[in-house]
Amino acid sequence: MRGFRWSRPQSLAHLRNRPIQSVGLAEAARLAACLPILFSRSTGGGFAPVAAVSLVNGGATRLGPGDSLPARYIPTLAGIYPFLPVLKGDTAALGVDMASGHVFAAPDGDEAFGETDGTPTPYIATLRDALPRVIADHKRAVRAVAILEKHGALTPIRAGAKTGLNAPLPLFSANPDKVARLTGAALEELWTSGAAQLLHAHLMSLNHLHDLLRKPVVPSMRPAQEAPVVDDEDGGFLDALMGDLAREDGQ
Repeated sequence: MRGFRWSRPQSLAHLRNRPIQSVGLAEAARLAACLPILFSRSTGGGFAPVAAVSLVNGGATRLGPGDSLPARYIPTLAGIYPFLPVLKGDTAALGVDMASGHVFAAPDGDEAFGETDGTPTPYIATLRDALPRVIADHKRAVRAVAILEKHGALTPIRAGAKTGLNAPLPLFSANPDKVARLTGAALEELWTSGAAQLLHAHLMSLNHLHDLLRKPVVPSMRPAQEAPVVDDEDGGFLDALMGDLAREDGQ
């Protein structure tokens, strides 16, 4: 992108407007340590797994001071912002949100999009090269949720005294009783599809859901460093992403 430069977000403030983030199968277990992993109807039909930093506008949030999260707990599509995948049929390209407030006409902005010879910078090249695997991992996650749906294991998160919600959420959780009754081929299908892996991450993350539903203020989290989207002492965002993808490739 000649004539433009960009700056990395110094917080996750953009998640205030996009608190529900689609997640891939490989990253679900890692994110479940900090964020609730739930299920949402996708625009193309069926369901997709999502991570939620908040559920109700103005309500409790999992974001820490300064709209931060430790880097390893940032969902992939939130962590690469202002870059985003642009789908063209079965292929994906790396795009950028020009309205993000992080893209500037040169000479403003901290970083160039490319080197002087026109090649992408190392950071952008890493994102570009990882993108097909990230998209494939999200597709695996959608197929895994389809198995849960097939066996009637998804239930909507309803309003009422139990949840403290005045209105239902457009989100779903798993019904462990339905899952517990699965046997034989159905149970095997859960394991071979990755649905069991996703279900485990979901169930282990439900304490975070209860925090968001029942507490007016989320417990304070240790602040990340100055650029939490890129790195902190818990391990860099890109390191965590590449580790997830490497483990998934090795299965």
